[in-house]
Amino acid sequence: MANKKYPCEDVCPADAFQIDRDGHFQIDPEWCIVCEACMYECPIEAIYPNKYLIIQVNVKWCVAKENAGIGECKYW
Repeated sequence: MANKKYPCEDVCPADAFQIDRDGHFQIDPEWCIVCEACMYECPIEAIYPNKYLIIQVNVKWCVAKENAGIGECKYW
């Protein structure tokens, strides 16, 4: 899983996506420039800014939708 890319990761100009120990993509707030490109690329709306304007991924939402075959969040 570590070598696969999501469409949201591909559009990130800051390479802010990191892989956690479960193999899910997270956004590193230290690298994120809050351009929101990943939000618009996410076909299942699992990426959003929190109240502090830190972009984050709802991993449970993303994994559940992907496992259910909902959306087009496929590896590239």
